[in-house]
Amino acid sequence: MLGGVTVDPGGRLYGNMAVLINETLCFVTFYYGKVTKSELLTTTDGFFDDEEVVHAKELIFKTVNDLPVKADGMPRLKPRKEGANKRRLDSEDILSLLEFVDKKQIQLPQFCAVNLHRIPRFTQSDVDTVRMAESVVDVKQQVQSLTAQFNELKQGLIENVASVLSVLSSVSVFSELCVFLFLCLVLPSW
Repeated sequence: MLGGVTVDPGGRLYGNMAVLINETLCFVTFYYGKVTKSELLTTTDGFFDDEEVVHAKELIFKTVNDLPVKADGMPRLKPRKEGANKRRLDSEDILSLLEFVDKKQIQLPQFCAVNLHRIPRFTQSDVDTVRMAESVVDVKQQVQSLTAQFNELKQGLIENVASVLSVLSSVSVFSELCVFLFLCLVLPSW
């Protein structure tokens, strides 16, 4: 036991860090934050079998529950019923717990793999494609924000020009009236 973390029989202790052996969690925790959640979810759901995902889910929930740090709002371990989406839902539960742990800045033990053939790969081009897609989404959001700001400024400018024209038109009417009065009063006396 290390700081409230019980290391399972397959786990090891290196220095002050607990190391747990689980290929699914090794993959998920390594790529968490490096690729999109949907890409990670799709790969986890497609590569690992039901038993691997369920074991990983149980292990990570047990590991977090055994930590000395307790945080409010932690997702609960929900047993999923057998069905077509069970593996995907279990994978989502793992990612939800990882998001919670990440937001609360809770330190997890290191998850590692013994059988590297049980780790799916993201090639550099896959990761680059995912990052490019995220960048495109960010750029779209920025363009939408800038467009909204531009439209606000344009509307404000239109309103300001209208009010200036209104003032100028009243000044113009006043100046025309002055010219008319001048002409009426001064010219007849010439």
